[in-house]
Parts: sequence; C-alpha cells; structure tokens
Amino acid sequence: QGVEQASRSELSGELSGPIHRDRLFYFLGGQLLDRSYRSPDLASAAPRDFQGVRERRRDVRGVAKLSWARAPGERADLMLGYTAQDIANAGINGLDDPTALQRVAAPTLWYDASWRGTIAANATYEARLAGFDARESRDGNGGARTPAVRLLRLGDIPSFQNAEFSQRSEPSSHTASLVLRNAFHMFGAEHTFASGAELSIGEWTDARMRNGGLTWRPY
Repeated sequence: QGVEQASRSELSGELSGPIHRDRLFYFLGGQLLDRSYRSPDLASAAPRDFQGVRERRRDVRGVAKLSWARAPGERADLMLGYTAQDIANAGINGLDDPTALQRVAAPTLWYDASWRGTIAANATYEARLAGFDARESRDGNGGARTPAVRLLRLGDIPSFQNAEFSQRSEPSSHTASLVLRNAFHMFGAEHTFASGAELSIGEWTDARMRNGGLTWRPY
C-alpha cells in the first residue's frame, strides 16, 4: 500500500585466475546488497507521514568455482554457492503496528560438480552431481508465545502485538547423473548415440504455526 524504496547500497567483487597454468583455474565472486523500504502511515491524516519503522532487507550472495583440465578431453568443474536473505519488519504496509510484523531468514546452499572425459577415440562420458538445501523462517516480532490482536471489524483492520502466524519451509534436492555418448559412422554420415541414468532425491517441509495458539479478535 504505497511502499517505496528508501535507500539502497551494494558491495560486490570477484577474483579469478590460474592456480596451475593451463590446468587448474579458480573463480570467486560475492555480493552484499542492503535496502530499506518505507510506507505511508495510513493512520495519519497528514499527506507525507511515514511509519516510524522501515523494512530492512539484506541479501548476501557468494560463489566459488574450480576447473581442472586433467588432460585433453578431460575436465572437472566444482561450483559452490551460498545465498541468504534477512528481512527485519517484513510485510510493512502502513496499517499494521510494527509489533505485528515479521523477521525473515532464508539461507540456501547449492553445489554443482561435473566430470567429463574420454573412454575411447569415439566415446565420451559426463558424470554430474548437483543439489541444494534451503531454509526459510518467518517469525513474528513478538515471538511464538505471544498471540496477535486483530479487531473484529469490516475493512482493512490493523494487527497489533504480533504477527498471526510463524512459518517454516525447508526444501532440498540432490541429483546424480551419468551420460555416455558414442560417435559412429553409418550411411555416409556421422551419428551419436547417447545413453544415461539419473537419480534425484528431494524433500520438502512446510509448517505454519499460529503464534500464541490463538488470535485475539476484540470487537
């Protein structure tokens, strides 16, 4: 409801190069992004009044990569990455009291490893392992034991004391695969036959809890 970005700052950098000439290479990169948002105070009649608190977001991203050229036709790559988002006073809207907002934390770790090589002059393979583990929590500013207060009336009614719910989600996925390719000549042309296998394992946890076990709805 009229939420606007009030400030933004960013810091980023990267570093790359060889560890062993023509064989082993690395890459490192990172970013830090801070933003704040403000909302008009809908409880005030003044045209330029904003709520006294701001939603503050911090995003962190990092990635690291190693590449190894063991021999002609053989290469290994390993990537690791991390992202995280932290939000204070999430859900600012100009209506709800700051005590009814949420704190958000959402870190994710991911990886990707692959190996490509040659079996024979006309046969190659590629093995890969990739996946991620993530977590997101949305907690009320008042804690899990404090119930929210929301007036029992029609229209847009503000909340007080705490957010109505806290939430947790934890998705994860991991995949392993192997692909074989064989090149051959037939009917006057080059052909490629590919075969492979893949195994994926994933999980998902999602929970939503009412803070304090109830929500007060006074009239």
